Amino acid sequence: MADVLEIRAGSGALAKIRDEGLPQSGIDVMLGASGGPKWFVLTGLDKCLIGEYFKDRQQPLNLLGTSAGAWRLSCYAQANAREAHHRLEQGYLLTEYSSRPDAGEVSRKCRVLSRDMLGENGANEIVANEIMQFNLIAVKSRGPIKSDVNWKQLSGLSLAAISNAISRKTLGAFFTIQWSQHNKRLLTPELVMIALIDLFHHQWRLR
Repeated sequence: MADVLEIRAGSGALAKIRDEGLPQSGIDVMLGASGGPKWFVLTGLDKCLIGEYFKDRQQPLNLLGTSAGAWRLSCYAQANAREAHHRLEQGYLLTEYSSRPDAGEVSRKCRVLSRDMLGENGANEIVANEIMQFNLIAVKSRGPIKSDVNWKQLSGLSLAAISNAISRKTLGAFFTIQWSQHNKRLLTPELVMIALIDLFHHQWRLR
Protein backbone atom coordinates (compact mmCIF):
# COMPACT_ATOMS: atom_id res chain seq x y z
CA MET A 1 0.00 0.00 0.00
CA ALA A 2 2.90 2.38 0.74
CA ASP A 3 3.87 2.18 -2.92
CA VAL A 4 0.39 3.23 -4.02
CA LEU A 5 -0.84 5.81 -1.52
CA GLU A 6 1.13 8.54 0.22
CA ILE A 7 -0.44 10.23 3.24
CA ARG A 8 0.74 13.70 4.20
CA ALA A 9 -0.53 15.23 7.42
CA GLY A 10 0.46 17.50 10.25
CA SER A 11 1.79 15.91 13.40
CA GLY A 12 -1.53 16.06 15.25
CA ALA A 13 -3.56 14.68 12.35
CA LEU A 14 -0.99 11.98 11.64
CA ALA A 15 -1.02 10.82 15.26
CA LYS A 16 -4.81 10.59 15.16
CA ILE A 17 -4.72 8.59 11.92
CA ARG A 18 -2.20 6.19 13.43
CA ASP A 19 -4.34 5.73 16.53
CA GLU A 20 -7.83 5.69 14.99
CA GLY A 21 -7.34 5.06 11.29
CA LEU A 22 -9.18 7.29 8.85
CA PRO A 23 -12.94 6.69 9.18
CA GLN A 24 -15.03 8.66 6.70
CA SER A 25 -16.95 10.16 9.63
CA GLY A 26 -13.76 12.01 10.55
CA ILE A 27 -13.72 13.97 7.30
CA ASP A 28 -15.78 17.17 7.01
CA VAL A 29 -14.33 18.73 3.84
CA MET A 30 -13.06 17.25 0.59
CA LEU A 31 -11.21 19.41 -1.93
CA GLY A 32 -10.97 18.84 -5.67
CA ALA A 33 -8.17 20.87 -7.22
CA SER A 34 -7.68 22.02 -10.78
CA GLY A 35 -5.51 19.82 -12.94
CA GLY A 36 -6.93 19.41 -16.42
CA PRO A 37 -6.77 15.89 -17.90
CA LYS A 38 -4.56 14.79 -15.01
CA TRP A 39 -7.78 14.12 -13.12
CA PHE A 40 -7.85 10.75 -14.91
CA VAL A 41 -5.13 9.60 -12.50
CA LEU A 42 -7.72 9.87 -9.72
CA THR A 43 -10.58 7.98 -11.41
CA GLY A 44 -9.81 4.76 -9.53
CA LEU A 45 -9.68 6.61 -6.21
CA ASP A 46 -12.95 8.40 -7.05
CA LYS A 47 -14.67 5.09 -7.77
CA CYS A 48 -13.46 3.68 -4.45
CA LEU A 49 -14.57 6.75 -2.49
CA ILE A 50 -17.95 6.89 -4.21
CA GLY A 51 -18.69 3.17 -4.22
CA GLU A 52 -17.27 2.16 -0.84
CA TYR A 53 -15.76 4.77 1.44
CA PHE A 54 -18.58 7.36 1.39
CA LYS A 55 -21.33 4.93 0.36
CA ASP A 56 -23.29 5.10 3.64
CA ARG A 57 -22.40 8.67 4.56
CA GLN A 58 -24.91 10.13 7.02
CA GLN A 59 -23.36 13.48 7.98
CA PRO A 60 -22.77 16.44 5.65
CA LEU A 61 -19.55 16.46 3.64
CA ASN A 62 -18.53 19.77 2.11
CA LEU A 63 -17.21 19.26 -1.41
CA LEU A 64 -15.21 22.19 -2.79
CA GLY A 65 -13.93 22.03 -6.35
CA THR A 66 -12.27 24.13 -8.99
CA SER A 67 -12.02 23.30 -12.69
CA ALA A 68 -11.58 19.53 -13.12
CA GLY A 69 -12.04 19.11 -9.37
CA ALA A 70 -15.49 20.67 -9.65
CA TRP A 71 -16.47 18.26 -12.42
CA ARG A 72 -15.37 15.30 -10.32
CA LEU A 73 -17.08 16.43 -7.13
CA SER A 74 -20.31 17.33 -8.93
CA CYS A 75 -20.58 13.59 -9.61
CA TYR A 76 -20.32 12.79 -5.89
CA ALA A 77 -23.38 14.95 -5.22
CA GLN A 78 -25.66 13.30 -7.77
CA ALA A 79 -28.15 10.62 -6.72
CA ASN A 80 -26.27 7.88 -8.57
CA ALA A 81 -22.74 9.16 -8.11
CA ARG A 82 -21.08 6.11 -9.65
CA GLU A 83 -23.07 6.40 -12.86
CA ALA A 84 -22.48 10.16 -13.02
CA HIS A 85 -18.73 9.63 -12.65
CA HIS A 86 -18.79 7.00 -15.40
CA ARG A 87 -20.60 9.42 -17.73
CA LEU A 88 -18.02 12.11 -17.02
CA GLU A 89 -15.09 9.74 -17.48
CA GLN A 90 -16.33 8.29 -20.75
CA GLY A 91 -17.62 11.58 -22.11
CA TYR A 92 -14.33 13.38 -21.46
CA LEU A 93 -12.31 10.50 -22.86
CA LEU A 94 -14.34 9.97 -26.04
CA THR A 95 -15.21 13.54 -27.04
CA GLU A 96 -13.55 14.36 -30.36
CA TYR A 97 -12.92 17.69 -32.04
CA SER A 98 -12.07 18.63 -35.57
CA SER A 99 -8.43 19.39 -36.40
CA ARG A 100 -8.99 23.14 -35.96
CA PRO A 101 -12.07 23.62 -33.76
CA ASP A 102 -13.44 27.11 -33.28
CA ALA A 103 -15.11 28.46 -30.15
CA GLY A 104 -18.56 27.53 -31.41
CA GLU A 105 -17.63 23.86 -31.89
CA VAL A 106 -16.00 23.65 -28.49
CA SER A 107 -19.00 25.25 -26.79
CA ARG A 108 -21.40 22.82 -28.48
CA LYS A 109 -19.31 19.80 -27.47
CA CYS A 110 -18.98 21.12 -23.91
CA ARG A 111 -22.74 21.53 -23.58
CA VAL A 112 -23.28 17.95 -24.73
CA LEU A 113 -20.60 16.67 -22.36
CA SER A 114 -21.98 18.60 -19.39
CA ARG A 115 -25.57 17.61 -20.03
CA ASP A 116 -24.65 13.96 -20.49
CA MET A 117 -22.70 13.99 -17.24
CA LEU A 118 -25.55 15.67 -15.35
CA GLY A 119 -28.27 13.54 -16.94
CA GLU A 120 -31.91 14.56 -16.79
CA ASN A 121 -31.97 15.69 -13.18
CA GLY A 122 -28.34 15.90 -12.03
CA ALA A 123 -28.26 19.65 -11.46
CA ASN A 124 -31.34 19.47 -9.23
CA GLU A 125 -29.92 16.48 -7.37
CA ILE A 126 -26.70 18.37 -6.65
CA VAL A 127 -28.54 21.36 -5.21
CA ALA A 128 -30.91 19.19 -3.15
CA ASN A 129 -28.21 16.91 -1.70
CA GLU A 130 -27.83 17.74 2.00
CA ILE A 131 -25.13 15.11 2.60
CA MET A 132 -22.77 15.67 -0.32
CA GLN A 133 -22.81 19.46 -0.31
CA PHE A 134 -21.30 20.74 -3.55
CA ASN A 135 -19.47 24.08 -3.61
CA LEU A 136 -17.42 25.51 -6.43
CA ILE A 137 -14.96 28.29 -7.12
CA ALA A 138 -14.36 29.77 -10.54
CA VAL A 139 -12.83 33.02 -11.75
CA LYS A 140 -14.08 35.68 -14.08
CA SER A 141 -11.34 37.10 -16.26
CA ARG A 142 -10.69 40.80 -16.63
CA GLY A 143 -9.00 42.87 -19.32
CA PRO A 144 -7.23 41.13 -22.19
CA ILE A 145 -7.49 37.71 -20.54
CA LYS A 146 -11.21 37.60 -21.30
CA SER A 147 -10.57 38.25 -25.00
CA ASP A 148 -11.30 35.58 -27.60
CA VAL A 149 -8.25 36.77 -29.54
CA ASN A 150 -5.43 34.36 -28.70
CA TRP A 151 -2.53 36.83 -28.63
CA LYS A 152 -4.47 39.21 -26.39
CA GLN A 153 -5.39 36.41 -23.98
CA LEU A 154 -1.83 35.08 -23.86
CA SER A 155 -0.46 38.58 -23.32
CA GLY A 156 -2.85 39.08 -20.43
CA LEU A 157 -1.95 35.73 -18.89
CA SER A 158 1.76 36.50 -19.19
CA LEU A 159 1.27 39.84 -17.47
CA ALA A 160 -0.78 38.14 -14.74
CA ALA A 161 2.00 35.57 -14.19
CA ILE A 162 4.64 38.30 -13.90
CA SER A 163 2.45 40.31 -11.54
CA ASN A 164 1.78 37.22 -9.43
CA ALA A 165 5.53 36.63 -9.09
CA ILE A 166 5.79 40.12 -7.62
CA SER A 167 2.74 39.91 -5.37
CA ARG A 168 -0.36 37.70 -5.26
CA LYS A 169 -2.34 40.78 -4.29
CA THR A 170 -2.10 41.98 -7.89
CA LEU A 171 -4.23 39.09 -9.22
CA GLY A 172 -7.40 41.00 -8.41
CA ALA A 173 -6.61 43.21 -11.39
CA PHE A 174 -6.86 40.18 -13.69
CA PHE A 175 -9.46 37.88 -12.11
CA THR A 176 -12.58 38.07 -9.97
CA ILE A 177 -13.37 35.04 -7.81
CA GLN A 178 -16.84 33.55 -8.36
CA TRP A 179 -17.90 31.51 -5.31
CA SER A 180 -21.06 29.44 -4.97
CA GLN A 181 -21.67 27.96 -1.55
CA HIS A 182 -24.15 25.14 -0.99
CA ASN A 183 -25.27 25.87 2.54
CA LYS A 184 -26.09 29.48 1.77
CA ARG A 185 -28.38 28.39 -1.04
CA LEU A 186 -26.45 30.39 -3.59
CA LEU A 187 -26.12 27.33 -5.79
CA THR A 188 -29.01 26.80 -8.21
CA PRO A 189 -29.53 24.11 -10.87
CA GLU A 190 -29.12 26.78 -13.53
CA LEU A 191 -25.81 27.94 -12.05
CA VAL A 192 -24.55 24.35 -11.84
CA MET A 193 -25.21 23.85 -15.55
CA ILE A 194 -23.71 27.19 -16.59
CA ALA A 195 -20.65 26.82 -14.36
CA LEU A 196 -19.80 23.31 -15.52
CA ILE A 197 -20.17 24.24 -19.19
CA ASP A 198 -17.94 27.28 -18.67
CA LEU A 199 -15.36 25.19 -16.82
CA PHE A 200 -15.17 22.65 -19.64
CA HIS A 201 -14.76 25.44 -22.20
CA HIS A 202 -12.13 27.21 -20.07
CA GLN A 203 -10.16 24.00 -19.63
CA TRP A 204 -10.07 23.34 -23.40
CA ARG A 205 -8.86 26.88 -24.18
CA LEU A 206 -5.95 26.86 -21.75
CA ARG A 207 -4.52 23.38 -22.08
